[in-house]
Amino acid sequence: MKKITKRPLRHACQASGALVIRTMATGALIMGAALPNVAQAQDIGENTGRSSGGPTGYEPVPFYVGQFQVFPQIDGQIEYNDNIRGSEIAAVDDFIVSITPAIFAEDRRADREIFLSGRLGFDTYLQGSRNDQLRGELKGRYRGGLGSLTKPFGSFEISANNSQSRTEDDDLRDLAQPITVTTLRANGGLEQIFGPLIGTVEADFSSADYSGTILVGGDEVEMNFRDNVRYVGRVQLAYQRSQNQRIFVEAIFNKFDFEGAAPELDLPANLGLDRSSSGVRLQAGFRREVTRLVSVIAKVGYLQQSFEDPRLSSISGLSFEGNAELNPTPLTRIELSALRAIDQSANPLLTGRLRTQFSTRLQHELRRDIVLSASARYARITRQSLDQDVAEWEVAGTARYRLTPQWSLALRGEHFERDQAFAFAQNRVMTSVRYNF
Repeated sequence: MKKITKRPLRHACQASGALVIRTMATGALIMGAALPNVAQAQDIGENTGRSSGGPTGYEPVPFYVGQFQVFPQIDGQIEYNDNIRGSEIAAVDDFIVSITPAIFAEDRRADREIFLSGRLGFDTYLQGSRNDQLRGELKGRYRGGLGSLTKPFGSFEISANNSQSRTEDDDLRDLAQPITVTTLRANGGLEQIFGPLIGTVEADFSSADYSGTILVGGDEVEMNFRDNVRYVGRVQLAYQRSQNQRIFVEAIFNKFDFEGAAPELDLPANLGLDRSSSGVRLQAGFRREVTRLVSVIAKVGYLQQSFEDPRLSSISGLSFEGNAELNPTPLTRIELSALRAIDQSANPLLTGRLRTQFSTRLQHELRRDIVLSASARYARITRQSLDQDVAEWEVAGTARYRLTPQWSLALRGEHFERDQAFAFAQNRVMTSVRYNF
């Protein structure tokens, strides 16, 4: 089997995997760390707290570093995966053992909030289908000026993850190829209140640096021709009738700069396309919260995206984005979401295309020590010129048993499928034990 490589990168927004891992490990030890919600950064089961019915007695107990509440934890997990490489014709299964220490921290005050998180994981493949791998991330988020008319905000992320990453919200998992992505991201903005009017400006920068190969016609192809940099700007003007109701209009501008395939690479037409593009979304929407039972945010508008590669036709038409959260009982939460926009996921096979997606998630506290959740997702990535339409769908279920505030057990099962280009089906079963220090 020959290996196809390519020329050096043309942009400089990259960091080596080893440097990123060292940075994350050092930063996590120095800074503490946490997500906006401590439970969001978990390997199996994103939310371990009571749905909306108050404390359960099983919440982890933090310790304090200055004003920060700090939550260290460690996960041990074993997974069975029946199609490690995501191959349609030559599925290879394996067992993966993972050890993932993490640390979260939060500082909430009346005038500002700070959240930090650090995670460093090690995966070993018991049947040798892939080499052992390190992965990790360092994240932070800040929001200031709470209770005032001027509210600055910002966030950052440094991560190096593989396509077997253990987090539920990691879109690279849907790739199922032996690829690692190093992601750098920075975000910042300002919200200003003018009486009933609220203006927001925001800028976002991110880069994705891929390493590893995929199988194309029996050959291994280095995936770094999909390295990319993304710039996004957003301007929003809102009218707030009350604290729980807001209507708004916004414009979102984006520019994708992909490395592009070298001429000597003998790639299928749909894979070798340069997805560098620029575009805009113009949307109107509203946000509404009805007590603690229902909250909704919905946007609808028009998008236009133009590509540098003449073989790719421009995209224009309807855009939408929506999220709804319902709490029919104090112990049950239902989440619904919809999206039609240019794909900004970490998946190098699909990013930069038009994605239409619908998903739902149900969480129910069966008992104070048992939390059940289920999710489903369907997405369609739209055809462009030489491309094929791609459909993907996923269903999953999780059960978490909380023995004490320190110890919990979890079991999760997933089924994922994609048709047409890069088609495959994959089943995963994961069981884990978590200890909160």
